[in-house]
Amino acid sequence: MPTFTNTPPPNPRGHTLSLIRVTPGHTLVGVITAEDLIGCHTHYWHGRTVPCETPNCKPCSEGQPFRWHAYVTFWDPTTAKHSLLELTAATATRLVEYRLAHGTLRGCYFKAQRANYAKNSRVLLDCKPADLARINLPAEPNIPSILAIIWNIPDPAIKRTTEGGLGNAIETLSDVADTSRCLPVGPYAEALAHRLLAPSPGNGE
Repeated sequence: MPTFTNTPPPNPRGHTLSLIRVTPGHTLVGVITAEDLIGCHTHYWHGRTVPCETPNCKPCSEGQPFRWHAYVTFWDPTTAKHSLLELTAATATRLVEYRLAHGTLRGCYFKAQRANYAKNSRVLLDCKPADLARINLPAEPNIPSILAIIWNIPDPAIKRTTEGGLGNAIETLSDVADTSRCLPVGPYAEALAHRLLAPSPGNGE
């Protein structure tokens, strides 16, 4: 039996953005609304993607492999729809390059498509600055809160860290993944990126 009230709750958890993945035979285009991407390790667990919750992670305890996923919000000007995009570490490196070149991801126009019709084929991502004089982008949403609703977990606190002297604030899901599993930056980036991008069984692009 529902509990009806005439006063909104102090911290409502309502509708979230749709989670979008690049599918074979389809070209996805949009303009990124987030200043930066956010990511953590995940498991494919019981038919769905779930966050790796180390050190008390049931999929880890049962030997399930993990992989790193990036998440970023984007706006489709043709449909006026705001969505959340999921990318693998290999594809996300293209966004890192763009962010380093332009200082932000917000306003990045992208076109993404699979290299072929295989479900796990490589994602090709082209990026360029959008003409923001012709587009009214919505405000940047809170990506961790969106993921918390999608994954049905408590809304995690955001931990900001600055690594490698680059001055880049990286948001991490501190209640979902430790900072050692976040996108690498700084002088040790190449070594960590190599580990993140190394293939593992069943991990297509």
